[in-house]
Formats: sequence, structure tokens, C-alpha cells
Amino acid sequence: MGTKDDLIEKLDSIHTTELAAVRLSRNLGLGVYDVSNWCRSRILDPKTSVTLRGKNYLVHAPDAIITLNARTLTVTTAHGCGPRALDDRYPRWARDRKKTLKDGPATRGDPSEDPVVRRETKADRETVDKLYRTSFWNLHEPGCSEHYLVHIMREHPDLVHDLNLVLEVHGHIVGSIMYTRASISDETGAKRTALTLGPVCVHPGCRYQGFATRLMDHSLQKARDLGFGTVVVFGDPAIFVRQGFRSCKRVNMSLEDGTYPASMLVAQLAQGTLEGHRWTYRASPVREIDPADVEAYDATLETWEKAWEPSQEQHFILSSALLP
Repeated sequence: MGTKDDLIEKLDSIHTTELAAVRLSRNLGLGVYDVSNWCRSRILDPKTSVTLRGKNYLVHAPDAIITLNARTLTVTTAHGCGPRALDDRYPRWARDRKKTLKDGPATRGDPSEDPVVRRETKADRETVDKLYRTSFWNLHEPGCSEHYLVHIMREHPDLVHDLNLVLEVHGHIVGSIMYTRASISDETGAKRTALTLGPVCVHPGCRYQGFATRLMDHSLQKARDLGFGTVVVFGDPAIFVRQGFRSCKRVNMSLEDGTYPASMLVAQLAQGTLEGHRWTYRASPVREIDPADVEAYDATLETWEKAWEPSQEQHFILSSALLP
């Protein structure tokens, strides 16, 4: 029996005190009054994951993170991952980041309030896999493949382990970013090692708080420190140009077939890294995924409903577009 199944067996015993219920309700910021029943409903959500860490159950629901004492089944902490809840928990950090983006450097709040970015460990893998599946499910296609990509990347030699990072908020993993080695060659055939960024995700309930920016800022600086000069990402320009990425066409870098995808963006971590040459990009073979392998992997996991969403058409348009 899995950890989540074990907790569901004890569902009726989950409780909290009246005094704690007032505090937890305020933390959740969702107008919740019967905290115990609300937490039970989140545990039963198919997209919720449960892990046992030390003396506590850690419950990662789509819109909340809950901690329960494993012995007494008392809800000890519960907070929503939505913007209102995290604004309350990170007032100075959030305010300083907004001021920095608008006015330039600002004095940061108490560093102890900051999220923590660290390397992924083996103990994190189940949580991170579930995080990717939750973040991308039905977003770009019915179902998703990012959780499978993460699963196979870990054992591939092209994964850069020093850049396999997670972001924690109060000890709970709410974000992840990964990189693989890639190859770029100039018109003479001379090759260099580059990086491909992705996948990257933040828990759906924790978005719009600057966490993805924090992950990218940290990891790009780490990549620079490791001696990498070029990073390629396939994604929405509206997100990545703020991190210093530019259109692949502007840096004269194409795919092997000579095309310039609109979603292919490039960052130079050292000035002048790509100047004066025409470049061809080749991704790691680990990124060539067979849909049948994804289906086989999904068959080993909880069954989630696949559905069409408007975001899938937007993704299709962007990922199919080529620059002249």
C-alpha cells in the first residue's frame, strides 16, 4: 500500500484543534472554516501527492500544501499556494522583487523568508515527478510528457546534475528546473557544448510569485559559474526574454534542417560567445521521446483524465511557427 493509500485509510481520524483551525483557516486564505474536512477533500484529490518525511505526512494538493503529524493525524500546518496566501507569507520578499523590477536595486527583506534553491536528491524524485505531471497535465496536449522526460533524463549522461534544482517554500518543493548538454557547431564544423534549459515548472497554485524567475536566475548564474557559455530553450518568448534570451534568428542559430523556430530562444552567458558565426543546434537524444513510451509509463501511474484545453492550441501555434 502506498503512502497516500495509507493516509486515505485513516482519513476519518484527521483532525485539528479549534484554536488551530482559526489559524489554519486564516493561512489558507480561502474562506475555509471546517479545516479538517477541507484537508480530507484535498487528500482525496487524484492530483494530490503524499509523502512521509520523518514524523509528518506532507500533502501536496493542487491548491495547498498540508502537514499532518503521522502518529496523531493532527493537521499542523496548511496554507494555500495561491497568490494571496504566499503574499501574506512573503510580504517583504515579494515587495522587494516588485520594486527591483520597477525601480532597480532595492533593499531585500529578511533572507530567512526567501525560498531555498538546492540540488534535487533521490528522496525528492517522487515529489518532483508528480509536480511536473501536475503542472503540465492537459496544458500543451491531452495528458503530458514532461514527467516522463524528467524520469528518463535523470539516468542519462547529458543531464547536468549541478543544474538539476528544486525550489522549496517552508520545506515544501514547489518548483523544479533541469538542464541537459547540447551541441552547437559553426559553419566550419567546429563544435561547442551548450545547454538546453527545461523542463521547468512551478506548482500551479504557486505561480505568479517570482518562483520561476528565482529558479532561472539561480540556475543561469550557476551555469555561468560552471563555464557554460550558451543556453537554448524552447518556450514562450514572453517568459524567457526577461531572462536575457533572444530569438535564435538574431544570434544566427538554426536547427539541423536550417529552420528558425519562433519558440527557440538563446542566451549568451558570456558576451560575444556566438558573434561572427552561423550556428547549428543539436539537442541531446534523451529529448527524443516516443509517445508509446509515455503511454506505457503512464500506465504505471494513477489514471488522470485527458482533456482538450485552449492552451493546447496556443502551444501548437507557437511551437509550429518558423521565422523567415
